Amino acid sequence: MTVQIHRTANDPAFAAARLILDEAFNTSFCFGRDSESCLTELNGNRATLVTSDGNSIDALLARVASDREPLVEPLLDGRSLLVIPVVDTDGRDALAWGISTDSGRDLLLRLARSTSVSISQQAQIRQYEEQLEDYVCQVSRDFEELVWLRSLAEQIGCTQEDHETDRIAATVFPELRTMVQAEAIILVNFLDGEDRSTVTDKLGQCRITRIGETAVCDETVHRLIRDLGTKALHEPVVMNDFRDRETLSKHAALDSCVLVPIANQRHQYGWLLAVNRTIAETAGQMSLELAAYSSAEQEFGTFEAGLLESSAVFLASHARNSDLFRQQELLLIGTVRAMINAVDARDPYTCGHSDRVALIARRLAAELGESPRRCEEIYLSGLLHDIGKIGVPDHVLLKPGRLTAEEFALIRKHPEIGYKVLRHLKPLEYVLPGVLHHHEAVDGSGYPFGLKGDEIPFDARVIAVADSLDAMTSSRPYREGMPFDKAESILRECAGQQWDSAIVDAYFAARDDIVDICCNADSHTQQILLGRDSVVHTVDSDSIIKAFAATRERQL
Repeated sequence: MTVQIHRTANDPAFAAARLILDEAFNTSFCFGRDSESCLTELNGNRATLVTSDGNSIDALLARVASDREPLVEPLLDGRSLLVIPVVDTDGRDALAWGISTDSGRDLLLRLARSTSVSISQQAQIRQYEEQLEDYVCQVSRDFEELVWLRSLAEQIGCTQEDHETDRIAATVFPELRTMVQAEAIILVNFLDGEDRSTVTDKLGQCRITRIGETAVCDETVHRLIRDLGTKALHEPVVMNDFRDRETLSKHAALDSCVLVPIANQRHQYGWLLAVNRTIAETAGQMSLELAAYSSAEQEFGTFEAGLLESSAVFLASHARNSDLFRQQELLLIGTVRAMINAVDARDPYTCGHSDRVALIARRLAAELGESPRRCEEIYLSGLLHDIGKIGVPDHVLLKPGRLTAEEFALIRKHPEIGYKVLRHLKPLEYVLPGVLHHHEAVDGSGYPFGLKGDEIPFDARVIAVADSLDAMTSSRPYREGMPFDKAESILRECAGQQWDSAIVDAYFAARDDIVDICCNADSHTQQILLGRDSVVHTVDSDSIIKAFAATRERQL
């Protein structure tokens, strides 16, 4: 098949379409935004472009532009005019045309229609990839913000444990107690940040920490906050007169106090309370400068109230930073869940595959002596190993029968697509080798690069065994999953050819655990899909959060 060569457009979408058209028709095509622009290109050939049926070239182009169906029109000189609808980079309709010396109209029309479908699918894949690029860039920026927040929080002593504020109190409050000359500093810490309008109603949901010995009990603390809390929300409350009989009956063992909220403008995280002024006990421990600013009498004053207020601001800032950190971490974890779900949701018969592969790969890594951190990294690599299937068209991914060579070629692209999707997440760059190379074979017969032996990254060799085992033992709509003994026979037979022999040996050493994973992974998969509120209460058992903890350790 030979053609006349015409000028081509520079639009990237046209360039991609041109590659498909060139391969299909062994020709070059011109591109136009509409029928009029195509006519402009055709003017130089108007004298020779006469259709066999006498149809108007103008009308033919207009019809394709309107109907969006390929057209093959025989010309009087024995050639054929090809017009195929395409779209440009911005998604606007356009036309591609060329002139072929072949006159087999039916064959050309079938080829034109097939090519048109291929161009549409390529455009859809390109659109998905562009959307994913934008999405991953945003996630990367969010993750960078998360790392920065964590670094800032660590500079002020932030930790993520439930008793994190207590640790700060134990470290810095003894000095504060000395400075304000109090019998004790009492930290009332809400388990969660509360709306400021309800804080006096939430005292049953708090934890009380004392720095210093005092006889002031929890009930007295609660009662004091109920009595003074509303006023303290607006300014520090200083009380130095608890000596009358009525007050003593309500606030046992309390002589004086300073009460300040640990809060920002929207949320309250607790209260900071200094109780019972003790100048006689602590004056010898104070510097002359501090003593000069301290009250001469056994009373709390503005100096002590200011110190507690500054400390409360520090704690509130710390609490807010911790909240922001947790929110960003949950956002990123939710993003990973969403990406996994996006793959699983497209094919309900493979739902949970990524989770099972991740669990099996982590167990294999542990059996091979990898550190806990490396095991969690391999787990996350396994969880994301098939993310590139997002870019595989549904008609290929969901096909219930055997794939054609062309369809299998599309499937084989998913490791590279996954690499492109995840490469912008710099803190997670260690997952890329497993994502890109998990279909390589040790004898060099795998893809995408045909690596051999130790050329294949260790993580990818581990995931390859886990992926193959789950694929063999899982059921599909067109076949039942293999029994484990048959799958294990294949593993033995192909060890050293398709899979790393040492990793296959590790499977048999950990066989009982791995079979248990395959049989009981559904509950774990459901946990992976839990919402944000559930994650907060299941941190210790959430494997994704553990994997991200390893990521944070890697960043330090």
